[in-house]
Amino acid sequence: MKAYPLIYSRTLNFDFVSDFLTRPADLDYQTALKYVGDALFEPDFLEGIRYSAFAVGDYFICGGLTAISKTLFALVRASGAAYVPEDVSSEAEAYLHDCKGRKIACFIGVAIPKSEVQADCIPDVTTERYWHIYLEYLRHQWASVQETASEKLEFPPLELDEKKYNAGFVPQSVTIGTHNVIRQADFDANRQQILDDMFHRILSGADDSLMTEIEKRSFWEKTQFRTTVVSEELYESLKSAPKISIAKPAETAPRSSVLRQTDDGSVQIRRAPQQTEQPPRERFQPNDWGSYGAQKKTESSDPRSKDKSPRRGSLIPVLLAAAAALIILVILIRVIR
Repeated sequence: MKAYPLIYSRTLNFDFVSDFLTRPADLDYQTALKYVGDALFEPDFLEGIRYSAFAVGDYFICGGLTAISKTLFALVRASGAAYVPEDVSSEAEAYLHDCKGRKIACFIGVAIPKSEVQADCIPDVTTERYWHIYLEYLRHQWASVQETASEKLEFPPLELDEKKYNAGFVPQSVTIGTHNVIRQADFDANRQQILDDMFHRILSGADDSLMTEIEKRSFWEKTQFRTTVVSEELYESLKSAPKISIAKPAETAPRSSVLRQTDDGSVQIRRAPQQTEQPPRERFQPNDWGSYGAQKKTESSDPRSKDKSPRRGSLIPVLLAAAAALIILVILIRVIR
């Protein structure tokens, strides 16, 4: 089975950019980036690997590993598999942090053209193979001093191992809103079977997609992935209160946006600067007296403003004197009469 690598990652000198490091030339990468943006949600909190699978146009994206590269490398090294010698050398270690020492979050997938799909055949790709694919294409642009751009695969496609799909397994899930929901514990117990089932569904043309390792309800409600693997706590929350709150649509990556990784390793969508309307001035409220009084004090400290309005304190003696004079006048009139 032929496929093309689909890789999104920070490099040594640059944050995430507006395209994949490598992809098929005719892939609708803007749509693909919407899925990848979700898959890269808070990767620094992942204890292992987040899996995803989805379809974009004439390509089926399988594998979809999201992880911190250091975590992924540790899992590969601990698996006991046979390595390419450089994978256990200092070269592999050099790809685990950027020039500022920050963690490297990455998305590694394979894009399978529809023309390569055969009935009841699914890709058979190990975690080790994904790691080798990642290194092979990352090193091409890793140390670039110019902002990275997609290589659009001038290289030949990959040859992936494949296997026959075993139709005997049916994942246990519930439907809540527009999502199919699988417990994380069920996924952990049947990981490969659930992945195989999803790969088969997508390759067969089903309108479905998968993302694992979801813990936050606010994210779950807006993600565009149809089948979601959620934590036990989130699962119980969804079962007890399945109503979906009204929320803004999921933030996507338009042509003027790029994904970026912050100093703490989390991934965010960075938008190009846009002009925004100024919000209307808020009406003064009684509970604003503190700030309002401070503002008035600042204004009155200007010497030029002292003589522009009468002082309330200076009028009191005048009024008292006038009142006293009026009282004396009334008494004198009565005495004269």
